[in-house]
Amino acid sequence: PMAIFAFHSRKHRGDTLLPVNNVRAKRAALVAEIVRSVSLLAFCMFAARGVPNPLDTTWFGEIYHYLRINTFFSAPLIAVPGVALAIAGIVVAFKLRTTSLVVACVVAAYAIAGIFLAQFIGSGHPYHQSGHFSAVYYPVAAVEQGQVLLVDGDSQYGLYPHFLQPLFAQTGLSVASFTFAMASLTAIGFVSIWISMLRSTRNPAIALLAFLACVFSGWFYFSTMGLAEARTYFDRYYQYFPVRFIFPAILLPLAWSYFTRPRHSVYWLTNAVMALGVLWNTDSGVAAWGAWTVGLCYASLFRQSWSQRIRSALGNIAANVASLVLAILLHVAIVYAARGVLPDYGRFLDYQRSFYGAGLAMLEMHVPDAWMVVMLVYLAGIARAAVAWNADDRSPRYCMHLVAAVLGTGLFAYFQGRSHPQVLCVCSWPAFVSLTLFLAELLARFSLGESSWRLRFRPLPLTCTALIVWFLAGCSWSLVAQAELVQPPINDGIQEFTAGSSGPYEAEIALIRRNTRPNDRLFALSTVDGPLLTESQCKPAFRTGLVQMLRRQDFRQLFDELAADSNINNYVPRHAFSRDSRDLLVQ
Repeated sequence: PMAIFAFHSRKHRGDTLLPVNNVRAKRAALVAEIVRSVSLLAFCMFAARGVPNPLDTTWFGEIYHYLRINTFFSAPLIAVPGVALAIAGIVVAFKLRTTSLVVACVVAAYAIAGIFLAQFIGSGHPYHQSGHFSAVYYPVAAVEQGQVLLVDGDSQYGLYPHFLQPLFAQTGLSVASFTFAMASLTAIGFVSIWISMLRSTRNPAIALLAFLACVFSGWFYFSTMGLAEARTYFDRYYQYFPVRFIFPAILLPLAWSYFTRPRHSVYWLTNAVMALGVLWNTDSGVAAWGAWTVGLCYASLFRQSWSQRIRSALGNIAANVASLVLAILLHVAIVYAARGVLPDYGRFLDYQRSFYGAGLAMLEMHVPDAWMVVMLVYLAGIARAAVAWNADDRSPRYCMHLVAAVLGTGLFAYFQGRSHPQVLCVCSWPAFVSLTLFLAELLARFSLGESSWRLRFRPLPLTCTALIVWFLAGCSWSLVAQAELVQPPINDGIQEFTAGSSGPYEAEIALIRRNTRPNDRLFALSTVDGPLLTESQCKPAFRTGLVQMLRRQDFRQLFDELAADSNINNYVPRHAFSRDSRDLLVQ
């Protein structure tokens, strides 16, 4: 509610929030603004503090976890010149827009190139032995060897392997080609965010400040945890970057393009892309599809009569539903043409039922905690869109306010299911888009359009501006100050580009090939079962890989198949997932 009051405009874009003629009413309103400003600061400090766990002595139990590697928090004196430089850059960018645009684009391109290189590895890199890598790579390897998802195979993160199948049919599948594709899609996602931030504000410095903060909180902080251990372990986490990330990120520039200049080509292109995103990855695809649909319905509310508004909204909903149905029918037709059977969509949400229904790996959502501030930003975005509609202000910025808020709320379900501090950082990146829009609007009111300095520099807008600038500048400077943590993975990517690397399992792959025939079925009890399957050219023996076997019934079904089919080749390498699971399979 405090954030809603901060941007409430009483139908006149904020100019008459403080009464001008009645002195007593004006003083009362000023006091109320000061109270709300203090309350907003207190709320943010209360929520960001988090709940310490006295039984946990690791960094998981620390208070202020979300700010612990923010340079402005760890070294408060740096915040004074840091914020001053950020404000100076914003002021200069208003006057030298062309020069500042070139500088901002160069810095953003440098950051995106670093993300790409850090996400790119070869088969000689130890990260491909991790469970996180196996969970996202094995379905791609199984599909390359003839498995069809929802027929004889399952994937925890959606049908993305089939989307990538034509690409790897041309390039060949390997750890290097797979991570190159993943790194490219991740870079495309961040390019999309950069374009949307740049186009939604006239000031390149604001866009750059918000973009670097988004990179720090959404990608850098998650991958490194801000710890020295990042020098030896950097979590590229392909199941989010790009699997859960690419379609929501692409939505932003597409939506801005349509709301700025409505065209049928952009409209149907976005409908098709968002419908395919639901099949690519259900969790993020539904959030992006829903945000686009809500944004279209909001734009329909600006028509003249309620009958026109209702017809337009229903038409947009029907078009989006039809696009989704056509995407599903296209998938059904492709599967039926390949296998002569229909896909089993009952298995499409199996993993969601395990995680969200049964509560697998869930953590408690604490109060107070930083998620409260994130949701308050989304609520403020929804409120700002409502105020704009009430004022009949058709600016595309307010459509983007609503799209970003609904998108962020949908992606927030990931944190609701896995309430880990790192998960909140990685799934709350749409909040930075909202903060970009808010900051641009607040700074515009300070520079133009106000007749009195008392109206221009009111307590509540100043408080909100200070909070946003402090947070964005702190994250941006933190990315620069701690860039050394991401230098080793960037060097790994450069080395893979220049020299390449070979996998450490040539001897084991040769052993498998000597003991199997082409197209034999293979089950490898290992976290590198995907690369072993690819290199040996064997067919997958089971619906999923080892890491994706989460339920007891999966193991029961596996043992039944191993007992019933003597032609399945079982391989238990020396780097098996664990000694217990190796002994279990041997028994």
